[in-house]
Amino acid sequence: MTNLLSNTDIQALVFPPDRGIGVLAVPPPYPVGHKLQNDGASGVNINMVYGDRDGLLVYILAYLGMAVGDYIKVYLDSRNAPVAEFFVTDAHFDGPEPKNIPFYISAKDMEARFSPLLSANKNLWFWVRRISENTEESPPVSLFYKYPAPGEVDTDGGKPFNQGLKLPVASESFVDQTVINDGMFVTVVEYFNQSIGDRVVLVFGSRKLEVIVSALGDVIFELTPELLATLTSTNSLVVRWEVFDAVENSSGWSDALILPFKPGIVLLAAPIFEQADPDNVLHHDLLLGGPTNVLVIGVFALNDRIELTLTGFTKGGEPVSHTYSQTLNAASRTVNFPIENEKLRNLIGGSLRASYQLIKASGTQLSKPADITISGTSLSLGLPIVEPLVDNKLPVDTVMASVRVADYWPLKAGATVEARWQTSDPDGIAALFIFRLIVTDPTQPVICKVPAKYIAPYTSSPLTVQCVITNVGESPVYSQLLQLMIGGETQIVLKPAFPVAAASPIDVLAYPNGVTMRIEYLDALDGDRARLVEVNPPTGTPQFPLVAFNINKRVNTVLSPAFLAARQGKDIGLRWNLNRGGVLVGKSPVMTLSVLKIVEGDIRLPIPTIAGVSDNGLDVNKLQASDLLQVSQWPLQAVGQPVSLSYAGIDDNDNPVVYEDRKGEPNTQMPGFTSPVPLSWLKTLKNNSVLKVFFKVNFDGVPDSASATGFPVRSYTVSVLAEDMTLKITSVKGSPSNTEITDGASTAEKSFVFRGKAAPGQQIELRDKGVVVGNPIPVDTAHDWTHTLTNQATGDHSYTAKALYGSGAETVARTLRITAGFALAITSVKDSFNQHIRQHGGAVTAVKSVSGKAPVGTEIVLSDASDGSFLGSTKTTLQETWNIPTSSSLDLRQGPYRFVVYDKNDPGATSAEYLVSVETRIAHRITRLEDQDGNLITNGSTTYNSTFILRGIATPKQTISVNYGYNPSGETIGSMDAQADAQGNWNCTFFSLSPGYCWFGVYALSSWSEFWEISII
Repeated sequence: MTNLLSNTDIQALVFPPDRGIGVLAVPPPYPVGHKLQNDGASGVNINMVYGDRDGLLVYILAYLGMAVGDYIKVYLDSRNAPVAEFFVTDAHFDGPEPKNIPFYISAKDMEARFSPLLSANKNLWFWVRRISENTEESPPVSLFYKYPAPGEVDTDGGKPFNQGLKLPVASESFVDQTVINDGMFVTVVEYFNQSIGDRVVLVFGSRKLEVIVSALGDVIFELTPELLATLTSTNSLVVRWEVFDAVENSSGWSDALILPFKPGIVLLAAPIFEQADPDNVLHHDLLLGGPTNVLVIGVFALNDRIELTLTGFTKGGEPVSHTYSQTLNAASRTVNFPIENEKLRNLIGGSLRASYQLIKASGTQLSKPADITISGTSLSLGLPIVEPLVDNKLPVDTVMASVRVADYWPLKAGATVEARWQTSDPDGIAALFIFRLIVTDPTQPVICKVPAKYIAPYTSSPLTVQCVITNVGESPVYSQLLQLMIGGETQIVLKPAFPVAAASPIDVLAYPNGVTMRIEYLDALDGDRARLVEVNPPTGTPQFPLVAFNINKRVNTVLSPAFLAARQGKDIGLRWNLNRGGVLVGKSPVMTLSVLKIVEGDIRLPIPTIAGVSDNGLDVNKLQASDLLQVSQWPLQAVGQPVSLSYAGIDDNDNPVVYEDRKGEPNTQMPGFTSPVPLSWLKTLKNNSVLKVFFKVNFDGVPDSASATGFPVRSYTVSVLAEDMTLKITSVKGSPSNTEITDGASTAEKSFVFRGKAAPGQQIELRDKGVVVGNPIPVDTAHDWTHTLTNQATGDHSYTAKALYGSGAETVARTLRITAGFALAITSVKDSFNQHIRQHGGAVTAVKSVSGKAPVGTEIVLSDASDGSFLGSTKTTLQETWNIPTSSSLDLRQGPYRFVVYDKNDPGATSAEYLVSVETRIAHRITRLEDQDGNLITNGSTTYNSTFILRGIATPKQTISVNYGYNPSGETIGSMDAQADAQGNWNCTFFSLSPGYCWFGVYALSSWSEFWEISII
């Protein structure tokens, strides 16, 4: 333990102070922690006032006779207003013993009584009114409050050091062994709010020095050789300072000055900035645009190489560096390095350091650095250079002006450079244009190009140019304003363009490569361009190109074949424009050019041709649907030209027919034109008739049949199978009776003669149920073929003819039945509308007739098998068919009938029953089949149509189902509902039915109508 009574350890009571023997009845206030001044005043610093939110802590020391209820007022400098007032309370006593009373003087009251930057003492005292109503005052204490703190205010409160303090200034920028031997000085430049008695503390490496300010001004620290020799070895020395005033307000530490520290090493003398002043400031304005010289002084020998390195910072803090090198060709004591003026301009407001290394054969030595700051009134970027200039004016006819940005030492890749170009129009309104580019190579000159369109319109106008450079992440740097003028206008006279090697009027087809128009202007400047212009061109016409003059001061522009073709039969006006720097500066007079119309059918135009057909004969049977009508590339062809293609011929009825393939449609094919041949239509033409093919083009791009140009017409003699000449079986007759056997009929004969049609010169074969019967059958030149089959077997047969050429087409089957003997048969029952009633069908009101087959000479009796009633009779005579009219059938009863016929002379020979029903309602049926044009298509016929209109009758308001199918068995493929009107009529339409056999039938009330059967080709 420390012995408080010992002579070596002395302890003193600081607070509360000893009141002494001669105790004042009311002692003065006591500011805690005050700094005793030389004049006895109690010094107060900023931290004491602002260290507590309530202000400066002061105590009223316990006084004699202090009692609860005493009222105290504290005054500072004046009685006008107390800075504190309060009553003495029980809290101010510890039992019977009074305690010292704390109170606070606010920072506001302190600064109201003490003025900043002034050193003045103020009295502090208090007044007390005792409970006895007696009043007393304490003696005053002299109070000294000094603020603000010495030194500049910190510009960045977030850093540990005061950025506002100036760095210490060292007499040496590099501490090597010579400096250690000679000593050096460090200066703290006069600082803000400096006072006599301030204590300035300097840290220099590992040493700390103090100086008390005895006179206002710079504070100089001498660093003797002895002191420098004691420095701890390190690579660099940190030098910083702070200051304390009389009341111990502190400035805080400055930022550090870093001095390289090389003890034991001797460096060469620092280079010298020849034009710098004694304070190492280089005034750029005094250079008058010239360089500054950096002098290197020493003893240098031949072939010594000196490398001078400059490093610096711009006003905005951007770093720069550059190294100059000289190899000496003679011994010297002084070497001069001129530094470009623009580099120095770039660093105005910044700093620059120079150092060098001397490279000898024996080794390399380094120098000390030399530092300067650079001042000047110029902006950091020099004036731009504008070219071309004549008498300080930019000629108004300049094609392309250039703005060269002044050299900028800190320029980096990625920087943006702007050239601001401002002039005024004829009305005096300012026109500002800004040209911007990005720097990719900072070592190259930065040049902005200004085209003529920013020059020519501003004749005799003032011109102001300014450049701006912005490195990435840095503030922009501006040049000063360059003031110029744009020169006056010059007169431009142009001559019309003229055609080369072509005369007006122009035969379009005579110039398959177009016509060249020549523009000639001997006064053309470099960069001038010309554009041929059509006067009043058609809508949508593109401009001719803007073309630079060639070495002969000419521009050649081709009027393309398509251009000329679109204007055939017309006069066109042409002039040309002179463009200088992107601006129109002149127009030529108009010259007129006439273009002849292309003659209809001009033999220089290609003729349309069906591919693969080499002569004028066209065998339609040999064509495929994929075959093409071709037109080879024609003169003046262009994408999008409207074309028309049509075919004209004669049909089987000797009527002229036309097929329109194209009608003014844009052609997107190049070269030439192709289109599939209309094969189906060609097959409808009459054999050996003439087919003509017409092809037309609208060269002007406007679809108009009246203005279209016709090509030579192609004529063909067609060889074609008409409708009755297609592959088919046209006849089957029994032999030897020579009687036609209809499809599905029965016969007792077993030999048959087949006849039909097919392609001439080809062969076909007959098949029965898919099995070939007989040898191949030749077809004659008239398309006919015939063949006899003998000894056919009893039973059902299905004969077809199959082509042994082409795709091997096959006819619809021709069916018949060979019976053991000749059979009686009812083949048809017709109603009062003469419509066939199919087996199990219904009749409308009455049965009109019954017909069938029987051997010639047979007496036929018709009866109703249900009751045996007689209904009529007849006799076959010359034919084996018979018909019994039922004129009295109106009296037939309603209901079902079982018609049957028998041989009167052989009652055992009977036919199969034919069942029908006589009804009062109208039986549903098809009465008419039409094509899309309303033409009748008879039952059992062949047609090329695929759209059909069906008409018929049914019970009024009845809904029926109209059906169709492709299988003779009656399988339905499609259907459509229809409703009969009040008169019992109905109709419906089927579209796009497939080729081949097709039947139509009506189904309603569980019964079918008779089928209407056709073949679709």
